[in-house]
Amino acid sequence: MPRRALPGLLLLLWALELAAQDLDHIQIHGFATQGFLFSANNNYLTMQSSRGSLQWTEGAINATDSLTDNLRVGMQLHMYQMGQIGGPNVLIDWASGDYKFNDRLGIRAGKVKIPQGLYNDAQDVDALFLWVLLPQCLYGDDNRDFDLALEGGELYGALEPGKHGGSLLYRGYVGENRLDANGGYILQLSEYGLTFPTPPGGRVFGGDVRWATPWRGLMVGTSVQS
Repeated sequence: MPRRALPGLLLLLWALELAAQDLDHIQIHGFATQGFLFSANNNYLTMQSSRGSLQWTEGAINATDSLTDNLRVGMQLHMYQMGQIGGPNVLIDWASGDYKFNDRLGIRAGKVKIPQGLYNDAQDVDALFLWVLLPQCLYGDDNRDFDLALEGGELYGALEPGKHGGSLLYRGYVGENRLDANGGYILQLSEYGLTFPTPPGGRVFGGDVRWATPWRGLMVGTSVQS
């Protein structure tokens, strides 16, 4: 997508953060954040954090619509600037159609989120947005756009093991993904002299299973990806 003026975008997102609108079943939400990082010694995530850095700006706007009782469509636009990572470009974060047959089976197609760990697919949800950095070994902010979603499809659902067994949530996906041209992987490779006219990509498939236990507040899960 073409570049947009950052101040104008942030003002728009700030307005959307104050109130969600319902326009004939169309839900519109958004958020805008400004972060500050300070580290005692090293510069973290390409920011001058050893001197204190405000080089972390992020915002998103999304719209969803329930076309029928079973079919829902939506899309989110997102931008972030974290030191040398990201940039002022507004990108499609996710965009998909979601058809739910029943509680046990549903299907999504488009640019769908990748379930990895417990929080990967919730990092850019406005109502759940975290004002902290998650453990970077699993939820790397320098490659979040690459790790967040893929272009393909997903099957999902929930099973009830028994009356007192909680819920078993499953998701399986397949699609294509490509490295973010302004992400950490490409930045790191460029330091070794490797540059690409088009960022490399390929086939991705995997799955996720989570057990929402009958004990309140406890969830256990595992994810696999190739």
